[in-house]
Amino acid sequence: MLEQLLIFSGGGLILWTCKELGNALKGSPVDTLIRSSLLEERLGAALYNYDAPGVAYTLKWTFHNDLDLVFVAVYQRILHLLYVDDLLAMVKLEFSEIYYPKRALYNDFDDVF
Repeated sequence: MLEQLLIFSGGGLILWTCKELGNALKGSPVDTLIRSSLLEERLGAALYNYDAPGVAYTLKWTFHNDLDLVFVAVYQRILHLLYVDDLLAMVKLEFSEIYYPKRALYNDFDDVF
């Protein structure tokens, strides 16, 4: 099961997160992903493993380069979720249709996902 699904801009503004998941992440896997991979432009792989005391997460992401958006899915590493790549592709496609750069809230996207 997914722990978190979120969309943020290249500048770091979180535009949308899936409220249905509602799981509080242990540690800071998304912050660590941003600092260790995205900011340092280690973009060869779209997979990052995060370890914290008592928890291990896998983070998968994709970019929409034209819109400067990042789509991230977080799940427990012991799970091998085969649908994550397809889910990220679907979210990317749907969100890119409603994205407007000067808009900061996308609560209506909950109805889509």
